[in-house]
Amino acid sequence: LAFLPVLLAATAQQSCILAERIFASYLEEGSITMLSFAFRIVTIPLTLYALSVLAVLFPRFVASWNDGDMNGYASAVRKGLLATMLFLLPASVVLCSFPETVVAILLERGEFGAAQTEATASLVVLYALGLPAMGLALLWGRTLLAQNQARLFLVITLISSAMTIGLDALLYRHYGAQGLAIAFASGA
Repeated sequence: LAFLPVLLAATAQQSCILAERIFASYLEEGSITMLSFAFRIVTIPLTLYALSVLAVLFPRFVASWNDGDMNGYASAVRKGLLATMLFLLPASVVLCSFPETVVAILLERGEFGAAQTEATASLVVLYALGLPAMGLALLWGRTLLAQNQARLFLVITLISSAMTIGLDALLYRHYGAQGLAIAFASGA
């Protein structure tokens, strides 16, 4: 039961992706594919960050919190903030500066041509603008879990997920796939 809020929070986060794809199904053909590709490209550095930085820091968060070592806990959080910015800000800058190049290298083969690269690259930029916030959300989620605040983590996740889905509904008709990417980045 202690793990249930974490599972529910993960479900809420996946619901945001599902809602985005449902809204995209009302847009022009190829929108779902472009959103999926752009999101996957942007989450490459986020996944590496989570598997490296957060995997190392989370046990430190838990140990220092459980030991009542608030100085150690604060130090670990500061290191997490610094690592988040050092890892994800440069990734965000690269993805925003060279989106066509990144998309072309990763995807441009077969039927995926220059037009698809251009359309996907614009979405990469919009998702990449939220990349540092996505990393901070992961970091703060881990700090709350280390403090045994799983319910607060769930509530915050549900609020941000509802905000994301609400923004999806507001933005997709006027801005199309770009509106959905903006909504997701804003929700983070």
